[in-house]
Amino acid sequence: MEEQQQQAIQEMQIEPEVKIGKFKASKMLVVESWNILKQDKEMMLFPIFSVITNVVCFVLILVAFFFLALGGNIAKLNSDVTARGLEIALTFVLYFVSISIATFFQAGVVSIAQGRMKGEDLSFSDGFNNAIGHIGKIVVWALISATVGTILRFIAERSKLLGKIIVSLLGSAWSILTFFVVPVIVSEELSIKDSLKKSASIIGKTWGEAVIINIGVGLYFMLLSVIGIAVFVAALFVQNIIVIGIVSALLVLYLMALMVISSTLDTIFKIVLYEYANTGKVPQGFSPEVIAMAFGKK
Repeated sequence: MEEQQQQAIQEMQIEPEVKIGKFKASKMLVVESWNILKQDKEMMLFPIFSVITNVVCFVLILVAFFFLALGGNIAKLNSDVTARGLEIALTFVLYFVSISIATFFQAGVVSIAQGRMKGEDLSFSDGFNNAIGHIGKIVVWALISATVGTILRFIAERSKLLGKIIVSLLGSAWSILTFFVVPVIVSEELSIKDSLKKSASIIGKTWGEAVIINIGVGLYFMLLSVIGIAVFVAALFVQNIIVIGIVSALLVLYLMALMVISSTLDTIFKIVLYEYANTGKVPQGFSPEVIAMAFGKK
């Protein structure tokens, strides 16, 4: 199976007439991914609901922690042993809930985007229902990821500078190896263990592209953010409180919109890389030339 995938990838790799860098290719992928997003704008609802749900759950967890774990008495945190145990428990719960919510709504984006790349026109409810269909694996994945995150955090807190650097590198390695976990969970009937192996296998073939494209896209949206902030700074020189207030409100909305669009496009990029690395086929809606420029010859 692996040999067939490798052969398919080699057959699909097209040498572009004009060589350009991967950063420029990432910009072109933004454009083509944006065209996909324009056809299914409802995908942007998933990151919005993800943020709202996370905020609500975060508040509810802290309130429950204060009244149930501490009995409404903050003085319980004065005990080092009690405080440490409660801190670990709270950190794990926050990680677990946050990862569960983020993964669930990302699975919705994956479902709709993959459908579009296959010529299907799925709705928000289709993506939501598909995410619910994978809720078991999402919860298991969140438990594993939350455990790893909690362990790394508390090791880092007890370590000196060198230890913190090592833990940071381990955390980065974990993030890279699990880069394709959500697309695998949604697309394939595999256990979480096999999904992790599959994600690591794909990242082994695409880690350079995945990292460079994400950096390129990150810089692209960072530039857009800087432009918005520059407009706000310029408004300060007007020294008109009404103008400053209006520009401030618009800046907040602008940055929130960029966050939603960036998050949605990031998931689409993952699917493009996943589909191409896994099958050797260029997803519908993307030009083979751009994919070839993004991947390059091995």
